[in-house]
Amino acid sequence: MITRGRTPIRWAGRITTLRAPAKFIYGGDLAPPAKVMKAHLVHIEGMRFRAKADDGHEILFDGGEAESRRGPSPVQATLLATMACTASDVVSILRKERVPFRALEIEAEAERAKDVPRVFTKIHLHYRVRGDHIQEAAVKRAIDLSSEKYCTVGI
Repeated sequence: MITRGRTPIRWAGRITTLRAPAKFIYGGDLAPPAKVMKAHLVHIEGMRFRAKADDGHEILFDGGEAESRRGPSPVQATLLATMACTASDVVSILRKERVPFRALEIEAEAERAKDVPRVFTKIHLHYRVRGDHIQEAAVKRAIDLSSEKYCTVGI
């Protein structure tokens, strides 16, 4: 088992500095991003929102009271997306490296700032990779590559 803890300062900064419309600057000139993603969000009722990605996949967000939620809150969804992003990277890297794993699980524990905006100040991810004859170094390398290079959600 490998445990990785990280304080996502740059990630929290990205979240708090997002503005619309976003402008991407390359070499001093304004240039469009390589791929434009589009999405649509509709208020349903209370604190419930249905978001739809440009490929048709939908997510129900519910920022209401915990007892009556019918979907993750936006903050929970951010943590879940972080986990799914790094998991996708790790699985892809392990497969490319032909590491014979059978299962991957991630547990997360996150702390948020006490004051508004209540950004994540610490995210601790605990990875469990199961399989026969797995070398810990290969798994650690995959996690490091995800964390430092590939995961676009921001761990």
